[in-house]
Amino acid sequence: MFDIEPRTHLLVVFGIMAVGCLLGAGFSVAYLPASGHYGWFLATFPLLLVMAIQFARLVLTKWKSIRVSQGKLLVKFRFLPRSNQVLDLAQLRSWHEVEVSTTKTQKYLRLQLVFPNGALKLSNLEYSNYDKLKALLKKQGKPVKS
Repeated sequence: MFDIEPRTHLLVVFGIMAVGCLLGAGFSVAYLPASGHYGWFLATFPLLLVMAIQFARLVLTKWKSIRVSQGKLLVKFRFLPRSNQVLDLAQLRSWHEVEVSTTKTQKYLRLQLVFPNGALKLSNLEYSNYDKLKALLKKQGKPVKS
């Protein structure tokens, strides 16, 4: 039994960006009556509001912890408790690992597990104990999708 927890540095950055965008949108609303420049407001407010919503969505959907125990994965979403899932490794259809290049020098690994009721994606950049889960999948001899 082991836990796969999110690394908080990325979630903190997304949270700071969401708060910053909301503050920027609030500033544009507060600045509008004083300036009278409606074009500036119409350009910045919707953009900042959409960015804030996207960053908040990332924080809410990415912040999940996974417990691996007795051949099952318990996926718990911290902010969306109704979305919790129990996935049985015996029902795992396939899994594969992809190397994702972000720049010429920086790369990270992403593991995708495919189940009958959906897929679960994890990366070594965002989650701890990534290697333990990969070793468990290799040890169980589950099919690898090419």
